[in-house]
Order: sequence, then C-alpha cells, then structure tokens
Amino acid sequence: MIKHPSRSSAVLRAHLPLGAWLLLVALAPGCGDSSPPVAPGIFAPLGEVMPRATEEQRATFARGRQVALRPFGIADGLGPPFNVTFCVACHEKPVFGGGAGHYRDFLLVAYRDPSNAYIPRGINGVQTQFLTGARGRVAEEDFVNITATRNPVPFFGAGALAEIRDEEILRRADPDDADGDGISGRANFDRGFVGRFGRKAQTVSIEGFIR
Repeated sequence: MIKHPSRSSAVLRAHLPLGAWLLLVALAPGCGDSSPPVAPGIFAPLGEVMPRATEEQRATFARGRQVALRPFGIADGLGPPFNVTFCVACHEKPVFGGGAGHYRDFLLVAYRDPSNAYIPRGINGVQTQFLTGARGRVAEEDFVNITATRNPVPFFGAGALAEIRDEEILRRADPDDADGDGISGRANFDRGFVGRFGRKAQTVSIEGFIR
C-alpha cells in the first residue's frame, strides 16, 4: 500500500534519532558543487581562455567562440542535410565548448568489403536518423557491417593539443607495451601527418576534424 507523503514523512521523523537529523542538516550544504577551486593565474574555468594566453591567442579564442555561437544558414553553406544550425547546439555540457547529452549521440556506419577497403555509408559515414516523410528512424543499409556510436567531444584544450610537436607524440609511442605498464599506444597518421584530434587522433587539424 502506498502511504501518503506527509504521513510517511512523519513516520520517518519519528524513527530518526535527533543526532541523525543534526548530521543530515550539517552535511546538506556539502551536497552541491564539489568541484575543486581553479588555481588563479594558472588555469581557467572550463570554457574560458587560459590566463597565460597571449593577446593574439585571446583574439583567436574570441573569434572561435563567436563562430561556435553563430547560427548558420543556407547562405553560409548549411544543408541540404544537417542536424543543428550552430556548433554549441551539441557542444554545451557543462558549459559552451563541452560535450553533449546522450540524446545527441549519432551512429557511424560503414562497409568493409572483401578487399578490406573501408567504405563510409550514410552521409560522410554518419547514419541518417530521420527523413522527411519517414515513419520513425531510418534503418541502416543491410550490407553495413561496421557501426559505432559517437557523442560530441569537448573543445577544451584543443588549442594546446595543436601546439604539441610531432616529435613529442612519436617519442612516447609504445605499441608493444615495452615498458610493461599495461598500456600500449601508437601514433595515428592522416595523409602522412601525425594525427591528434578525434577519439583515435585520426585527424591532423581542427578544421579537418570539423569537416
């Protein structure tokens, strides 16, 4: 039997010792944001420019934020297929430039043929989920044999990643776990250049990753 909320609350209060109530009251203020403080002059809050950035870098950051917040239209090259009209529609958690909720997940689809060639399907390798006039979600093609779920990745630190020299990435490669730490890592290459963007560092530049 479901008890009335007010009656349940009264029963709970009657059975909780006074000390327990005092403890709950004391702990209540600590149930909010538990994020550590940001070290001033060293780091910046998520979504903000680093304190040590130069004026040129700050200007670049400001231009990038302006682009991310700008709604695009047909005159800018939007469409015919698109999912949203501006970058931050997906990159918005916990602040602008971040990731997204799972409702923004998308599906990568491709076909690996007998010669081992990788052939993206859908639109640029992304499965179309809805079409005008379609009833429900659009199913992937029957011959698709590679699928993977993706979620928008945060922009945080992208500028710092771009500044890492190729030599530093290659120097730390450990494809066979030679140091025995249980982690094997290898550099990824994009058209002969060391990749650093994407979940598998499969793209050289931010522009290439976006396109």
